[in-house]
Amino acid sequence: GMHVIGFRNALTKTFNECFPNAIRSIKQDYAGITNSDIKFLILGFMNLNDVEIAVLLGLTYSAANKRNNKIKNIFNIKSDLHDFLFKYIKSKF
Repeated sequence: GMHVIGFRNALTKTFNECFPNAIRSIKQDYAGITNSDIKFLILGFMNLNDVEIAVLLGLTYSAANKRNNKIKNIFNIKSDLHDFLFKYIKSKF
C-alpha cells in the first residue's frame, strides 16, 4: 500500500542526503540501472539480504534474487553486492 511507497521514497531521499550524487554517479557509470534497481541497491548497501529486501520491496524471493543477479551482471561483479557498493561509494565520496 501507500506506506510502502512512502518508505521507498524516504529510503532514496535519506540515501541521497548521506551520499549526495551517489545515485547519479551509479546511473552515469552503469547504463541500464533503473530506479527500482537503485532501491534494491540501497537496501543491499544497508546489508540486507535478498529475503529481507523482497519483503521490504514487496517482491517474491525469486524476483529479488533475479534482480540481484541482474544488477551484478550490470556491474560485472561476482562478489557480494554490499561489498561492491561499499567500495564503490568509498572510492567516490
